[in-house]
Amino acid sequence: MKRKGQAVEEMVMRPHYLNALEQESQAEESLSDMEREAFIETIQDLKESMRNANEMIRSLQDTVRGLQSELERSRSQADRYQSLIGDLRSVIAGLQKKLEEREKENSDLRDLNNRHNKMSLGGSHRLGV
Repeated sequence: MKRKGQAVEEMVMRPHYLNALEQESQAEESLSDMEREAFIETIQDLKESMRNANEMIRSLQDTVRGLQSELERSRSQADRYQSLIGDLRSVIAGLQKKLEEREKENSDLRDLNNRHNKMSLGGSHRLGV
């Protein structure tokens, strides 16, 4: 029953509502020329703002692409430097090993020289005495 009552109410009220809307729309005054110009100017300002925002976005996108490219170059360079550092560490380790070998040889030669000097000097003292 409620549905039937609602349907009847809609049938009666709908035409009144539509009539009220039509009368209201006829009663509204159109925009004045000044209001229309202000409205158009506002739309143009918004369009200009959107153009500027789009240009800024494109510029930022270009900047981001440039920075990404620079980052890739930097990473590539860093990889090369890491490789060079590894190579240099190997060379340094090899040179340190050779230096230790040379220092051992020098030490051995010094010891040999000292023994030789002791023998030479010790033997000549005995001969001279």
